[in-house]
Amino acid sequence: MECLLNAECFSGHYNCTFYDPESIPREKRRNVVPGVILIGFFIIFELLFLPCIAVFVQKNNLRESCFKLMLFLAILSMFNLFSSCLLIGIYAIRGDVFCDRPLFNYIIGMPFFATYTCESILAVILALNRCIAMANHRLAAVLFDGKKLFIWIAFPNGMMVSYVWQPHIGYVEDTEGWVSLFAIIMIIFNMQIRNNVKAMFQKLTHGIGLTSADVQAS
Repeated sequence: MECLLNAECFSGHYNCTFYDPESIPREKRRNVVPGVILIGFFIIFELLFLPCIAVFVQKNNLRESCFKLMLFLAILSMFNLFSSCLLIGIYAIRGDVFCDRPLFNYIIGMPFFATYTCESILAVILALNRCIAMANHRLAAVLFDGKKLFIWIAFPNGMMVSYVWQPHIGYVEDTEGWVSLFAIIMIIFNMQIRNNVKAMFQKLTHGIGLTSADVQAS
């Protein structure tokens, strides 16, 4: 969020002056059916979380560390659904892209990104909690019972997770601005990402002297 208070930083990382979003007509950017599906998922998942939370908050269940972790995860998931389903669904229907409102997207994107990374790491902690509990219940009690659990919950909040993100996708080719592997599902379904990965692979193989025939032969 430090770029929000630094105009030079924000302009350097989130500059939208080098292309016009309307160079791709809004009609071609609209994806009504996927957008409606995402909004439908948002409503369904939010409603499904409510009975789960009702179970998690019962006094008997809150005595167990795993239920506390699952309660926190459920709250984070319900919050993140506003970004991953509702907002993206609205954008898909409208045909909005990052540069239609870069400041707004930046402001709302940072909290959602923070809770996403927190949720991801907390899921690993929950898995660790369950594995230790199955192996040694006493050890699990020593590590997770009581207020010690809040130390585990606080741990992921300050972490940073590398994440592939290209706000100008569809407008600007980016074969070098990646910091980790792309999710397989995105490679399969997103043509722009497939093209970026292909170009990156060709650049890498060219750099070490491999040709397409060499790659196919191997």
